[in-house]
Amino acid sequence: MKHLKITVILILFGGVLFGQDYYNTHLKDSLQPWQKEIAVKEKKDIVDYYLLLPEYFLEHDSKGSYVDSKEWRLKSSWDGSLKINRENGYLESQKDAWIKIALFKDTINHRDIIGFVKNGCCPPVQAWCEYGFIEFDEVNQNWNDLYDIFPWGYVYSKCEEQIEKLKRKMEKQLERPLSDEELVDYYSIPVIVLPEYGTIVKVVDDCIPDVILGIVKWNGQKFETQ
Repeated sequence: MKHLKITVILILFGGVLFGQDYYNTHLKDSLQPWQKEIAVKEKKDIVDYYLLLPEYFLEHDSKGSYVDSKEWRLKSSWDGSLKINRENGYLESQKDAWIKIALFKDTINHRDIIGFVKNGCCPPVQAWCEYGFIEFDEVNQNWNDLYDIFPWGYVYSKCEEQIEKLKRKMEKQLERPLSDEELVDYYSIPVIVLPEYGTIVKVVDDCIPDVILGIVKWNGQKFETQ
């Protein structure tokens, strides 16, 4: 059973840590010339942060079919590919890659935290997805990863609870223990759902999108489990 637990946890961490390593390589990409005038703005909103994202966050399989620019990122009225809620700090883009971002204000330290979900994460996952929290570095004019700002340990513990619940259910139906190989079919992948309104981030099970694994709330300075 110990071996099984390790196997499942590796699968769970692969969904976040591997993705984190991949998008992390682009956080330090140099700004494009048209982004530099946005970077020096003293006050930025969700649209500014969307425009400052590295191109990687907007590209997908059709890379090369467009030229990244401010105009291209904001051109949306003709196809509805961009949804902006500037007042609440929320934006959805379906330009090339599918991405959602939300702004969380740190009112104590005067920081802007950006949560993102890239490439069709739950529900349901359409492709390999990435998600996390980042912050624009005003001094170095690039982005920093804020992996430690979110209680991922809590998320993974909720996944373990979900796996154990499914395991007990299936063993009861089958009237026998599940093998390690069988249980892999019931592993749980956590995916965050960013809020358009409010500050509550839902953690859901990708395999069963209606299952809420946990609730995490931004309190104006940090994320707290509920």
